Amino acid sequence: ILSVSARLFNPLNPRVPLVAKILLQELWIQKLDLDESIPLRLDTSWQNFKANLMQLSSISIPRYVNVESSAICQIHGFSDASIRAYGCCLYIRSQSASGIKCMLLTAKSRVAPLKTKSLPRLELSAAHLLSKLWSRVAPMLSRHFENITFWTDSEIVLHWIKTHPSSLQTFVANRVSEIQELTDKVHWRHVPTKQNPADQVSRGCNVDELNNSIWFGGPQFLLEDP
Repeated sequence: ILSVSARLFNPLNPRVPLVAKILLQELWIQKLDLDESIPLRLDTSWQNFKANLMQLSSISIPRYVNVESSAICQIHGFSDASIRAYGCCLYIRSQSASGIKCMLLTAKSRVAPLKTKSLPRLELSAAHLLSKLWSRVAPMLSRHFENITFWTDSEIVLHWIKTHPSSLQTFVANRVSEIQELTDKVHWRHVPTKQNPADQVSRGCNVDELNNSIWFGGPQFLLEDP
């Protein structure tokens, strides 16, 4: 399991290496030796995961984001968390005479720490991860963007982000302060959970669900003319 996990890397589908990391975390909790048999429940999860890996070849991911030079472009970022993991994803939306397109740029995920955190704090960690991801991606993009909008399905996180850090507890204040600094030109908005593609990172899905999901093309509302 450790050997396979170490070879997994996919910036456009971080859910794949993430599942392996969650399994490794559960094995660590069990305090098993490297040569010790794993519990049946975890072995079943591992076998299902390996079978799912074999289907990844059915997913086609374009290596080049083709946007017309005359297109009006926007950036949309999404973040989400569960008790097991949290993550984020970035999309570029372009509108031109040929229509509206939305494409996944990149994504990132993290396994939730073993030390218990409240779900709102994990949601904040996801928003923080999105902010840091954008700070690394932004310098690589030479286009002008009409607007940049980040979305979360947590009303609590939105409230924190709009609050001065001095009135917040240390854990929250530190992350809010950096989010505000990194996304000073970004609009933060609420998105319903069912329309949040980052939900796929935090909760996971199999390959069939991924092929028929909003992961690669973003939610439907981004494809509609406002």
